[in-house]
Amino acid sequence: MRTGWLVAFLPLLGFACSAESRTDAAVAPDGGAEAPAFGADASAAACEGLECAKPACADGATTAIEGEVYDPAGKATVYNVRVYVPNAEPDAFPEGVQSCDRCAAPLTGKPVAVTLTDERGHFRIEGVPAGERVPLVAQIGKFRRKIVVPRVEPCKTTKLADGALSLPRTRGEGDLPRIAVVTGGYDELGCVLRRIGLDDAEFGPPGSKASVHVYKGQGGGGVTGGTAKSASELWSDVDTLKQYDAVLLACEGDEAEADKTPAAKKALYDYVAAGGRVFATHYHYTWIKGSPEADVRGVASWNPPASAYGTEDDLVDTSFPKGAAMAAWLKENGASKTAGSIAIENPARNVAKVTPEVAQRWIYASDEQVRYFSFNVPVGAPAAQQCGRVAFTDIHSRERLGAFTLPGGCDPSDMTPQERALEFLLFDLSACVQPDADKPAPPPIK
Repeated sequence: MRTGWLVAFLPLLGFACSAESRTDAAVAPDGGAEAPAFGADASAAACEGLECAKPACADGATTAIEGEVYDPAGKATVYNVRVYVPNAEPDAFPEGVQSCDRCAAPLTGKPVAVTLTDERGHFRIEGVPAGERVPLVAQIGKFRRKIVVPRVEPCKTTKLADGALSLPRTRGEGDLPRIAVVTGGYDELGCVLRRIGLDDAEFGPPGSKASVHVYKGQGGGGVTGGTAKSASELWSDVDTLKQYDAVLLACEGDEAEADKTPAAKKALYDYVAAGGRVFATHYHYTWIKGSPEADVRGVASWNPPASAYGTEDDLVDTSFPKGAAMAAWLKENGASKTAGSIAIENPARNVAKVTPEVAQRWIYASDEQVRYFSFNVPVGAPAAQQCGRVAFTDIHSRERLGAFTLPGGCDPSDMTPQERALEFLLFDLSACVQPDADKPAPPPIK
């Protein structure tokens, strides 16, 4: 996409208002030549650019923008999205894994105000500039979209129209992470990306310009309109893995150890340690259970392979901030009738428990067996040294046997409750790295 802000921003300076009121505003996408430039007030030596357009409000009033951030499909809100007003063009993202993305690091683009979305996907960002065509960015991991608020009134709250701000469906709408999906014969994990709204044009074979590259695992299908490479070509080489911000591993029906060699397991670990993200389902526990790193092997205790059939009501662990947010988010977005409970179809029973000092339980059964957990890498290292993240789930997106192509072969029906849970967890996997015990906080402003 074109990323310059090229149409002049017209600041309104020096307002003093006695009370706060509200005004509604539509938004315009960042459209290259239609996006604003950053003006500066030459008379205000202590400020720069949009900082000079922050009104001085009286009687406790403030200039604010309020709204919600939705997933690319525009159907569910998104938690823990960074929403900010940039004072310069945000830096382009590096390709693949080149560095760590820790939550304590400041954002690029010299934000003048920043906040996070809550469990309803709602945000209120205060202390913003007033005037015409104010830029606004929504970002979680490498999902990033820039829009323009046509007018922000001084010392009032400008409310975005419902559905006005969503994460991008295509690279033409914003930035997307580069994701590798390994298909398997027992899971529709890759289809979750389509159901959350990624456009079909963003799926392609390795080497294409698409954001999602499809690799063929045991029993899995290929990619619509192209030829998928074998999964072993992905995970046998750390440099290939590092081309991707995240790797999604759909269930293959068994451990399929023939192509998960010790060298491949070492490559996958090195990828995560460098800042990569891995989302593994069901039998892909073998990457954790059989890791060359003792610390990784110690994050959980395992049962013999087993599955349950039918539907059970599982529990969301609300003992930590993001777990409590997930419980509220699932209810808000129609995936739970009761906050903290979720109906799961055909869960596996591989994880007995996690080691709480180094791994976080998210969803579990009434008998305490774990359905979903995550951990940061290097395992047990101080937060300032952790760089990558692994998420494991014994929950399939939905039960489906046999090969099908991505994305054309995906079931077109709506998201199931457990797919909504996976959506929350996928965005969490994409987000910046921090200890799960910590409540997310806005990044510092330089």
